[in-house]
Amino acid sequence: MINEFSASTAGTDVEYVEIYGAPSTDYSAYKVLEIEGDAGSAGVVDEVIALGTTDANGLYLVNLPTNALENGTLTLLLVQDFTGALGNDFDTDDDGAFDATPWTAIVDAVTVNDGGAGDQTYGVPTLGVS
Repeated sequence: MINEFSASTAGTDVEYVEIYGAPSTDYSAYKVLEIEGDAGSAGVVDEVIALGTTDANGLYLVNLPTNALENGTLTLLLVQDFTGALGNDFDTDDDGAFDATPWTAIVDAVTVNDGGAGDQTYGVPTLGVS
């Protein structure tokens, strides 16, 4: 599951995604996808984040470069067996439903909605911006 993430912070930007699973387990068959949610470009894959083996506590932390995760409406999907690519558009008509799903399963999802008109989200829970 997606345990924790940080998209943009005040001051020095610290961005990461943390996954929680079984201790000492290889999750390399899974990816975290950042899906664009802003109107006009919704459904585009903005980030593909590879995973590895969890530690003894079941945690796997991916530190991301500054501005890797955008400041806007977005969805983070934890998917299994992803065969798509960065920049693919999985909601070509921007209606909030995927037109293509190049994965075998969505394991977890979380969305952030900044309230923009026409924005789309692709998972629950939906968080606001603070």
